Amino acid sequence: MKEVSTKAVKRFGLKGRLIASISILAAAATVYVLTRPPKLPPPEPLPDTSAILFSAEEDDLLSFTIKRPGEEAYTVLRTDTGFQLLGQEYYVLNPEVISQMTANLAFLNAEETFDSDVTSDPSWHAEDFGLSEEALEISARFQDDRSYTLYLGADAPGEPPKDYGQVKGSSALYGFSPSLREVFDHPKTWLHAVPQINFAPELLNAVTLTRPGETLSIRRIEDDVWELSSPVSYPVSAGSIESLKTHISGMRLAGFVDQASRLELADYGLQTPQLTVVFDLSPSLITRYDEALEPASADEVEAQQIVLAFGSKVNNIGYYCLFDGAVYQVTDLSMGFLPKMRTEDYLSAYPVNIPLNRVNTFEVADGDGLSKKLTIELVEEVLPNNQLSRDKDGETLYTFIFSDPSGTEIETSRAAALYEALMAIRSTGNLDAPSGDSTGKALLTVSLEYGGNRRTVKLYPYDALHAAIEVNGTRRFYTDMAYVDAALKAISQLP
Repeated sequence: MKEVSTKAVKRFGLKGRLIASISILAAAATVYVLTRPPKLPPPEPLPDTSAILFSAEEDDLLSFTIKRPGEEAYTVLRTDTGFQLLGQEYYVLNPEVISQMTANLAFLNAEETFDSDVTSDPSWHAEDFGLSEEALEISARFQDDRSYTLYLGADAPGEPPKDYGQVKGSSALYGFSPSLREVFDHPKTWLHAVPQINFAPELLNAVTLTRPGETLSIRRIEDDVWELSSPVSYPVSAGSIESLKTHISGMRLAGFVDQASRLELADYGLQTPQLTVVFDLSPSLITRYDEALEPASADEVEAQQIVLAFGSKVNNIGYYCLFDGAVYQVTDLSMGFLPKMRTEDYLSAYPVNIPLNRVNTFEVADGDGLSKKLTIELVEEVLPNNQLSRDKDGETLYTFIFSDPSGTEIETSRAAALYEALMAIRSTGNLDAPSGDSTGKALLTVSLEYGGNRRTVKLYPYDALHAAIEVNGTRRFYTDMAYVDAALKAISQLP
């Protein structure tokens, strides 16, 4: 076995270790200083080649003309009463659109000068930059015989995005912000004011949709009770009404086409509209407020109708629409829900969906001839101190009083339990292919009177587990027998 000798190692003390560490750090710092790269100068800023090409007061603008590729030019003139479209004085111009145009015309700024003398280059061809016949041409005329004509062409490569442009009479090639084209590259119809047709949904009393050979009509009975009156008489689901109101609040006319009297309506599918929609609105009050948000004045608005007629489809947009003597385009996004409305979408699953506080009387009868008729009254609750009972919001509390035809009061809990069982009846399937004894004696008949209206609900045997639902003579759904049995049991518990 090989012998291994050992030797004591002399260790540095703390002071020695610190000195060694400092020496190593100093050496490393010396190496970095001697080998580090020289500090580079900051990059030179890119030259600013933007240019203000024209500047004037907006009030000095006399007229402007826009010529889009392949379209006739149109001119907007300043008059004593504002701007108007030359030759079409009936046009009601949109003040916001006109204001945006005049602001950009009065201050013309190029973001970049690509070449100050591009036309002197023998290889220059305007069409290579979209500045030939395909250019957007904008001309402006100001007081003191000042004017200019701008041509906007193709997209220029690079970032940020720019459009090639030239000013008539100049040899320079400029780059303009794409937002400038967005302001001016529109047909003259874009300038026409578009009326607001959306309204507060709570003003809606009824809506009627008429198609060739078909009418869908929905009307409000009470604040929260809606019914179909055509093509069938049937309760409307609360969810479908809320969805309808949401869509109504987003209705917009997209763009003006022309006055109906100036058009061949058949060209727009409006000689015989595919759909006519009538909104009946309640009277309303428009309140104006001062700077302190205090009511300053109020105008009463009488009950009114909004009538929309839908014509031909507009590719990838929506429809042509006739409103108040003019034709507009409407988009599928804001108005497409109207042509899609169908009766089936509004039928309630609950045949007895009238809140008890809206009901005047209801009568129930089973298949064996047992019949009960109850009258309902709402009576203010009075406390022992003869004060009216109120809830936490200060609203008066009421109690239901049920009585039979003789005037005898019926126990509230039992009568309310019966009506609750009736309201619980819901459809559980469609009568696509009716079968069973759905034309014989009704298992249960419910007659409701509410706000001057009547509804009759009958349930007929359908199969061993289900009963067919009939509302005002219309059958669309069936329900589980369990709901019918619960209602029949509640009837039997009345005195």
